[in-house]
Amino acid sequence: MSRVHTIIGGVALAGVLSIGAYDAMQAAGDWHRMGPVSAGTSLESFEVHRLDGGTLGHAELVGKISVVTFWASWCGPCQGELADLDELDDTYATRDEVQFVAVNWEGAGYTQPQRRAITAGHAKKIGLGLPLAYDDGAMVRALRIRGVPHTLLVDAQGMVRKVYPGRVRASTIAGAIDDLLEE
Repeated sequence: MSRVHTIIGGVALAGVLSIGAYDAMQAAGDWHRMGPVSAGTSLESFEVHRLDGGTLGHAELVGKISVVTFWASWCGPCQGELADLDELDDTYATRDEVQFVAVNWEGAGYTQPQRRAITAGHAKKIGLGLPLAYDDGAMVRALRIRGVPHTLLVDAQGMVRKVYPGRVRASTIAGAIDDLLEE
């Protein structure tokens, strides 16, 4: 009986290891769909509300170099980045081929009117002139954003060219924009 149990145990272990290896290979192959979008990825379809009315979707980011940052009113590092991007928006204001948008993502549990009020209140409090939108999670899910601040540089064809998870300096973004303008 002992030898039979050993054989059965060995077969069962081999089966479990085979399934585990298959799952690991599957996850490695699907990693690009599990983590945040990376450079070289085309934007997924999404739609969020603009603070000034209307919506922002994938189509509005095509045709121009777009800097899209995700932020929240409770996020300390977001505040410095928003100020930098607001200045960059002013710097590139004469360049029709460049646009900025800051997407507020407070997290779950808020209604659309609450999201709008939080976004508008925070923009007024810190004096933002940057184009703003607010997300109920649709854009965050489409781009698989996991935290804020998180900034994307998207080229005129809608391809993500740079991804900046966490705080990014204005000079880094300006350099990346200038590189795209020279292409």
